[in-house]
Amino acid sequence: MSYLPLLPAQGGYLPYFLLLGGTAGLYNTIQNFFTSAQTKELYSGQQQQVSRLTCRLFGLYTGIVSVIRFYAAYNITNQPVYDLALIAHAFALWHFTTEMVAFGSVKVNRASISPFIVATTGIVWMWSQRAFYTGA
Repeated sequence: MSYLPLLPAQGGYLPYFLLLGGTAGLYNTIQNFFTSAQTKELYSGQQQQVSRLTCRLFGLYTGIVSVIRFYAAYNITNQPVYDLALIAHAFALWHFTTEMVAFGSVKVNRASISPFIVATTGIVWMWSQRAFYTGA
């Protein structure tokens, strides 16, 4: 059985980056509904504010962003979908940056570095390749 039909058909590596990000986000979504351990590590500056409710809310947010990334991975030439995925990365970077700088809830650690890397990489990569994938 070939798994190739399950992979994005468009050229380049950006669709695979989006697929990987969506998969990681799906994992994060599921774990947020069952445990708060990783979310407390991510928001280590204000762990007392991490409740089961905030975990589920964060999980739902992450799930929505994962769906956007999955959809963009398979529809990368669709300009509105592409732009939505780009904006989703920008919102993620905005969220984690403000939580770190303005609210002090995110500290630099092994849990927080990944969202910054993925969001920044996604923004730069998608911005620089927008014309290639969408023709805009």
